[in-house]
Amino acid sequence: MNESGAFLEKLTRRERQVMDVLLAESDLSASEIQCRVGGNISYSAVRAVLRVLAEKELLSFRYDGPRYLYRATVPRQQTRKAILMRVLETTFNGSRESLVETLLEDGATSSKELKKLARLIDRVRR
Repeated sequence: MNESGAFLEKLTRRERQVMDVLLAESDLSASEIQCRVGGNISYSAVRAVLRVLAEKELLSFRYDGPRYLYRATVPRQQTRKAILMRVLETTFNGSRESLVETLLEDGATSSKELKKLARLIDRVRR
């Protein structure tokens, strides 16, 4: 994996869960993050994960009255690409064809989406 997505490899399961929440929504308090992560995670565990992620420079925070609000510092598009590249390598052995085939084989892709994909493929060919 290239360097832009290397941070994903170094995250624990809990760190990844918190990052998923912060990539979906910004400026959340620790208690809001705890609710969105769900499962059996304590408030103090969330705070510990947030501290580690801040040390890794993957999130920033600001003081807002009686609480801190957190947000991801890694761009969402960079994260999406890193996740997809990891899935491509680990699940599809690097085969883009197999990945796309898997996405398309259920028939849920609309004709509008298929036309857009065809235009993207044409653009890449040029």
